[in-house]
Amino acid sequence: MQPPLMADVADPSTAGEAVGSKDRAQGQARSPWGWWLLVGAVSAAGFVALAVLVSLRGRGLSLSSNDQNFTPTAEVGSALGVDVRFQAWLEASPLGGHLRPARLVAALGGPVAMVMVMVVLVAGSWRAGDRRRAKFAGLAPLLAALCGVAAKPLVGRQVGFSFGLPSGHVTAAAALAATVVIVSFDLVAPRADRRPLRIRRPGRAGSPGGGPVTGLIGSIGLTGLLGAAVLAAAVLAAVAVAVAVVLLRWHLLTDSIAGLLMGLGVVALVAAFAARWIPVERPMVARVRRR
Repeated sequence: MQPPLMADVADPSTAGEAVGSKDRAQGQARSPWGWWLLVGAVSAAGFVALAVLVSLRGRGLSLSSNDQNFTPTAEVGSALGVDVRFQAWLEASPLGGHLRPARLVAALGGPVAMVMVMVVLVAGSWRAGDRRRAKFAGLAPLLAALCGVAAKPLVGRQVGFSFGLPSGHVTAAAALAATVVIVSFDLVAPRADRRPLRIRRPGRAGSPGGGPVTGLIGSIGLTGLLGAAVLAAAVLAAVAVAVAVVLLRWHLLTDSIAGLLMGLGVVALVAAFAARWIPVERPMVARVRRR
C-alpha cells in the first residue's frame, strides 16, 4: 500500500486556525453592535429633544414635597403641562396615598441596589468564564449614572436647591434593568454564540452542583418562562421607580422619562462598544473527535 503524500495529510493546528479565523469572521459579521448603536442613538436623540423642549417651553411651578425627608416646597424652574396633569392624575389615583411603599420602590434606583446588582452580575459572568460580559456589567451602569449626573447642570431644571432632569434614581434603575437583560441573555454576542446565564439550584453538600454555599452559575438556564420572568421583572422595576419618584414629588414626569432614555441609551452604547471592540474571553472547551 502506497503511503499518503504529505500534501494529503492535513495539519490539525493549521486546520484549527483556519476554522477559528472563519468562525471569528462570521461572528464579527453577525455582531449586534450596529443594533445597539442604533438603540443608543435613538435614546440619546430623544433625551436631547426632551431637554430642549423643557428648556424652551417649561414654566415655573411650586411643588410641595410628599416626603418629609425633603424640603416641604420645591420651586421647579421649568415644568411642562404634561408634568402638571400627570402629577394631578397620579395623586388622585389609588396609588396616591401609598408613600412608604413608594420610597421602598424608589430605593431600587439608589446606590446600594446599584452596587448589589452590579456585584451579582460581575461575579456571575466572571465565574462563567465570560470576561467580556463581566467587564460590561461593571462598566455600563456606572457610566450611565455618571452621565446622568453630568447632564443635570447642562439641562438646568432647578428643583429646590438641586437639578432634576434627568432623575438619578430612574437613570440608575433603567441602566440596571438594561444591563440585567443584556448580561442574562448575552445580547452583546452574535445570536448563534449567545450563552444565557445559568443559576445554580441549592443542593446538599457533596452533591454535584450543590454545597453549603451555592454559586451563581449552574443548572437552571435563563430560558423559557424563567427568562421571560427576568425580562418582565427588569422592565417593571425601571417603570416602577420612574412612577415612584413622581409620586413622592422628588421629580416630574419628564425627569423620569429623561432618566429612562439616559439609562437605556448609555447602556446600549456601551453594549455596542463591547460587541464591536472587546474580545470574547471564554474558557476553551476541548472537543474530542471520535475516529
